[in-house]
Amino acid sequence: MTSWQPAQGVSFGGILTALSSTVIDNPNSLQKHDMVNYLVNYINTDTVLYHSNEEVELKKIQNQEWTPIVEWCNKRYEISLASTDTLVVPTFEPGQAMNLSRYFSSYNTAALHGFVFAVDTIKSIILTMACVDRFISIEKAVQLARLEEEFQQGHWGKVEWAHDVQRLDSQARLSAAVLYIYFNTSNAFVKEKISL
Repeated sequence: MTSWQPAQGVSFGGILTALSSTVIDNPNSLQKHDMVNYLVNYINTDTVLYHSNEEVELKKIQNQEWTPIVEWCNKRYEISLASTDTLVVPTFEPGQAMNLSRYFSSYNTAALHGFVFAVDTIKSIILTMACVDRFISIEKAVQLARLEEEFQQGHWGKVEWAHDVQRLDSQARLSAAVLYIYFNTSNAFVKEKISL
């Protein structure tokens, strides 16, 4: 379930506009339950659950950076995810999946489109939820999602501008998605003062 992705280099406002148009047009005819199921099922393939089994230094960094986020997620959402360094998919009890399903079901369809867009951007529902709950910043989430790539760049170098553009593009996309979720979940009203 990949949502529409604007071309690389599209402005923040352009991303918000594209996301809004996707929600209005709904080209894939997605229903609320489709997106909730997608998000709940995605968590087993979340980037932060798969640690390196070859690079000892990378695994150490992953444990140091990702484990606190997973522990926060487990406590916050009453689930028990654990990382792995094999290709075995981490699982959790079906009842715990219902906790996540209830959480996502509490959002409206537009906000769920924002979640799907964010997850497709950084390949992590855990990092997305941490951003939405303001546990970590957008910049930190993108840095954590790109941990292995950043590690490899430290060893092999980076293309002077290309890697920075990719990082900033991911930050813009994730920022737009989180802001879109906020826009579609916040209740605001104006109360007029009455003069006596």
